[in-house]
Amino acid sequence: MMKVRTFPKVAVVAAVVLTLAVGIFAIQQVQPMASPLVATANAAQAQTVYLYMDILGGFKLGPATPGKYHDAFSPWQMKVSAGAQVVLTIYNWDDMDHSFTSKELGVDVVTKPALKEGEPSVTVIKFTAPQKPGTYEFHCKVPCDTPNGDWSMSHQGYMIGQIVVVASS
Repeated sequence: MMKVRTFPKVAVVAAVVLTLAVGIFAIQQVQPMASPLVATANAAQAQTVYLYMDILGGFKLGPATPGKYHDAFSPWQMKVSAGAQVVLTIYNWDDMDHSFTSKELGVDVVTKPALKEGEPSVTVIKFTAPQKPGTYEFHCKVPCDTPNGDWSMSHQGYMIGQIVVVASS
């Protein structure tokens, strides 16, 4: 049986707030966000866009699984302009490997586990957004959320997310 390690709630909340604040500030330098859960960048304003994401183990309650917390990408949806050069920095706060995988985007990168509690591993991924506007899915291919039957791996907003590509303005 896999041992589930939980972080103190205060440490998790503080880490998430700090990471979101840094991410929101950086993203707002490119274009203000409409929602704190959706990162947005516009290639017309900058050739290279910088996005930030957290991987959080056992963080988000599942609607069909009362009282159970699941692994999640945060934010799980990001918006970029067609053809943008994307630099995505991922902070993995979990105590296990995860991945950012998308066949459509040509990306398949494993993120290492947190270095220690409260100190995430950092992985930087660079890719070019497709020229064709649309919604491109990414997911974690590393089996995770095991205590919950890998539930988060099959549900959008958890370990499945989207890059929404919009026409360049």
